[in-house]
Amino acid sequence: MSETEKCKVIIYTSLCRIKGDMMIMQGGRVLDSLNAHAKPFIALTDVEILDLESDKIIDTTDFIAVSKDSIIAAYPIV
Repeated sequence: MSETEKCKVIIYTSLCRIKGDMMIMQGGRVLDSLNAHAKPFIALTDVEILDLESDKIIDTTDFIAVSKDSIIAAYPIV
């Protein structure tokens, strides 16, 4: 089994900004997970969903699956 590590990320969709933890391959990049064609969704844990205009938290959840087709931008929080 491959080793993974938790990476904090921000994902933008046309409707909201999503902040959460994403599991990536150890030493890998967020981009590598986004480009993995076998998986059409990105799994995030410890999630905050924020309004794009007000930047206010509109929801929180332990888990969300985000369709890669809905992602406009994504980056790790360093």
